[in-house]
Amino acid sequence: MDDLAAPAGPEKFELRNILSYRFSLLSNRLTLWATRTYGNKFGMTSVEWRTLAPLGHGGPMSASRISEETVMDKSNVSRAVQRLIDRRLVRRTPDAADRRRMVVELTPEGRSLYDAMSATSQDRQDRLISVLTAAERREFDRLLRKLEGQAITLLDETGETGGG
Repeated sequence: MDDLAAPAGPEKFELRNILSYRFSLLSNRLTLWATRTYGNKFGMTSVEWRTLAPLGHGGPMSASRISEETVMDKSNVSRAVQRLIDRRLVRRTPDAADRRRMVVELTPEGRSLYDAMSATSQDRQDRLISVLTAAERREFDRLLRKLEGQAITLLDETGETGGG
């Protein structure tokens, strides 16, 4: 499982050696952690957190922009926004630049929750990468950026957007 190179010759396909599969497993495990932790501690789903987080980090934005930022389906974002509105954690307001468009922004309650949840998220991040040395973290970040760039290139080749 350490060798990600394509097998030489007609070797058997090994799913556990496919990079996207391994990333998917890691992502699913982290999402399961988030679902359990954010649900128990904050009463939030991972989709709600992934909708709330860009607002806390980047400020007010449209639901379409949230979808683009998170690469989540627009309908999932819209449903999460509505649940967050119902909980008074976000509000929709007309965009000052284009009154036909609505932007979503955190309420003071939403900002408080974002701050608490981001601290929990940062703790998870710190615990996850604690198994890597500082040099490994820098190298992993460098390699991940390269892979992300290549993934965008591959996605662009499909002629479709990645936002859902």
